[in-house]
Amino acid sequence: MKATNTLTASTTAPKALLQAIRGGIGAVPPRIKTWKEDSFSIGEKAVSGFTHTGDQEHFRGLAWLVPEVKPGALVLTLIFKKTTPVEDRKGLRGVYLGRFAEMLIGHFMEQITDIKITD
Repeated sequence: MKATNTLTASTTAPKALLQAIRGGIGAVPPRIKTWKEDSFSIGEKAVSGFTHTGDQEHFRGLAWLVPEVKPGALVLTLIFKKTTPVEDRKGLRGVYLGRFAEMLIGHFMEQITDIKITD
């Protein structure tokens, strides 16, 4: 699995933002309905990331956004499943990064000062 893109959410409290995202996904009923946190392995290392669970089945579970708390930012790195066809990855980048950015704006804009997507 190769990291291809990142989404960086600038914030004064990156750990609190990550906890709020997890809380929104894990709430009963969930406040964030189109994402779930899922575990997977990279080699022998267990990793946790967010995967898309929206209505369009052909986008579900094909990649993860793996969060990392850094000073002043929550950085999410996009990692594709090994089985995700290479020819599908360009479109999936837009879906995963765009929809996650949309979720952040819709639920957490007051906690974020900037959102940046990089290759």
